Amino acid sequence: MLSVLSDIDLISVFFALVGSMLVGIIWYSPMAFGEYWMKLMHRTPDAVDRRKATKMLIMSILTNFLTALSLAAIFAFIDVRTVPEGIFVSVILWFGFIAMIQMTHALFEGKSLKLVTFGVAHELVSMMVMGIILGAWR
Repeated sequence: MLSVLSDIDLISVFFALVGSMLVGIIWYSPMAFGEYWMKLMHRTPDAVDRRKATKMLIMSILTNFLTALSLAAIFAFIDVRTVPEGIFVSVILWFGFIAMIQMTHALFEGKSLKLVTFGVAHELVSMMVMGIILGAWR
């Protein structure tokens, strides 16, 4: 089973990471949904702490890398080799492990449904982009 790890192409993981980060940069930009997200968060651009922004960016890169690596391992294990398979598996994993877990947390944390849906939708697009890249690469 650990031999699956040798089937992971780290270059494809890197490009999946880049794709996911580009989705986030676009998604949260003022050109797309950034202002709407700020409104849902009850924040203004002035409230952004630049010192924390660097730390958050580093953590985002790390978590996106680990997500892409995990997705690549799953793809290798179940032998995903096409873009449609990559999208399908990514959506199934997103639904079962990201959307449902986030919705459950939102219920207990009292977050607004709009805010959680917004974040979960971003994760769907991000997972699909990673699935496309990783599926095409294999």
